[in-house]
Amino acid sequence: MNERQSADGAFSSAPQWTPYDPATRAPKQAKQRQQPQSQKGRGGRRVGLRVTAWSGILGFLLFFCGMFFGLSWLLSPDPDVTADEPLAVTSVDGRDVVIVAYSRDGSRGMFQLIFQPMFQTRLAAMDAVTGATLWDVRLDEELANDKRVLAAENGLVYVAGDDGLFIRSLADGSEVAKPDAIPGIGAGYVAELGSYDVDPSRRIVVAIDRAGDIWQIPFGSKDAVPADADVDAAWRPVLAESTRFALSFPSTGSTARVDDGTTITGEPVKAGARTELLTLTRAEGSQPLGDAQFVNPQLVLDATPTGPVASSESFGREPDAAGRRSGYVLVVAGVEATGNAHRLSSVDLKTGAVIDAVEDELGSTVGGGCTREGVTALVAERADGSFSTDLLVVADRTGQLTTFRIGGTNFFGWPA
Repeated sequence: MNERQSADGAFSSAPQWTPYDPATRAPKQAKQRQQPQSQKGRGGRRVGLRVTAWSGILGFLLFFCGMFFGLSWLLSPDPDVTADEPLAVTSVDGRDVVIVAYSRDGSRGMFQLIFQPMFQTRLAAMDAVTGATLWDVRLDEELANDKRVLAAENGLVYVAGDDGLFIRSLADGSEVAKPDAIPGIGAGYVAELGSYDVDPSRRIVVAIDRAGDIWQIPFGSKDAVPADADVDAAWRPVLAESTRFALSFPSTGSTARVDDGTTITGEPVKAGARTELLTLTRAEGSQPLGDAQFVNPQLVLDATPTGPVASSESFGREPDAAGRRSGYVLVVAGVEATGNAHRLSSVDLKTGAVIDAVEDELGSTVGGGCTREGVTALVAERADGSFSTDLLVVADRTGQLTTFRIGGTNFFGWPA
């Protein structure tokens, strides 16, 4: 018999009876108390309030991020882009392609500032007809690290810089060999721009290592081999001149050579005039080239690599005019008699007629032209005060000119 505790705390031994169901003889189950309808809906309302609160917080965060990152991108200027010379014009799958190395300084918007390096040196391949960027890859994240595209041949791109020689795939810009991993040279490489060059006639890239040995890399190969005797004799005086790229050589000039024995220059229309006529000068005398007049004209010089020439030998030698082998010259002239805006024109060497002119106004900086199979490419500065040399100008085989922007990015800082 069970004991039961009473209200005053005393225990009682009175029997406790459990109700049975007469039909089943099983203990009856106590009926559960029904929850009021008002209490059933209270929990659902609490869940709904939580969802609404989190949705509001999430919406506020999205709005804040959109305003913070979006407005900063809309209100910020583009990064400064400076293209390095020379360029390389090559052919990929039957189309003309320009290879350009450039530096990008700064960021546009807070997203790029947080997630992208402030300083980048990059290498890009651009279609010479459409301007489409085929690929754009990062070389390093250093400030003021100049690069020179030496060659883009046989599926590989060779780029020299103050940190050595880079070899990249022409197909997609992927890394083939780093400066310290070039077979043959290895760890003996020199981190100096002037220690590397190209010999187009022999179709090789040349280099000098720390021990003073000369190496050659055939186009399409990443392996360096000891230079042949004639290569060593031709290039040792050049590569030993380590400071040969310390000086900036002019990319435009008042006089340029168009063929053996013929030069072109600008001559005032008359005494005191601000405009000039292009004039061809030969051994037998000078004669005007057409009747097109230009304000302080400058000829774009040919910057296509030619072979072993030391910088000391460049002084006093008449430079070649860019585009001359295709039958035209490129002329940079002022838009007005005063002001910093310039215009680039192509001029026929036979008739003196202006073939084409760049619509955009250019700044005072115009690079030298690099030519391959009649296509000439050069870089130029915009005339908007940005000091960015991010305009790529391409002159086709007939002298028609097209301009494209170098180094464009999207919201995330990726190449556009």
